Amino acid sequence: MTSTLQIYQQLQILIGQMNNCFRKVVLPAFLLLFVWINILATTINVSLGSKLLDHLGNFIFPFSSALTTVSILLLGTFAGLVNKWSKQCGSKFAKKWPLIILGDERSPQQRRDWMSRQVKSCSPMKIRFGNYFMEITTPLVMLALCSKFTIRLILMH
Repeated sequence: MTSTLQIYQQLQILIGQMNNCFRKVVLPAFLLLFVWINILATTINVSLGSKLLDHLGNFIFPFSSALTTVSILLLGTFAGLVNKWSKQCGSKFAKKWPLIILGDERSPQQRRDWMSRQVKSCSPMKIRFGNYFMEITTPLVMLALCSKFTIRLILMH
C-alpha cells in the first residue's frame, strides 16, 4: 500500500510540473490550433466537394481534418482519463485503508496516523489548460464547437 501511495504522489508531482509548464501557453495553443485547423480543413473539404480530387495538393485538407479530429480526441481523452482514474484510485485508497489499519495491530499509532493523512491527501489529478481542466467530455465539446463553426462557415459561403 505504501509503494502505491508513493507512486501516486510522484505522479501528482509530475502532473503538477506539467501543469506549471504547459497550462498558460502550450496546451491552450495546441488546442486552439487543432480546433482552428479542423474548422478550416472541414469547411474546405465540404466546399470543394467533387473538385477535391482534381488536384493532388487538395488531399491535405481531408488528411488534416482527420488528423486534428483524432488529435483532439486523443489529447482530451487522455487528460480526462487521468482525472477519472485518479478519482477511482483515491476512492480505492479510502476504502482499503481502514481495512489495513484494523488488520495490522502491530503498527504504532503514529504510523497509522501518518498513513491516514497520506491517504486523505490524495486529491484527483487534473491536467489544466488555462484556468480549466480537461474532463472526459471535453473533447466532445470541442468537436461540437468545430462542427458548429464549420456549419456557420459553409452557410456563409
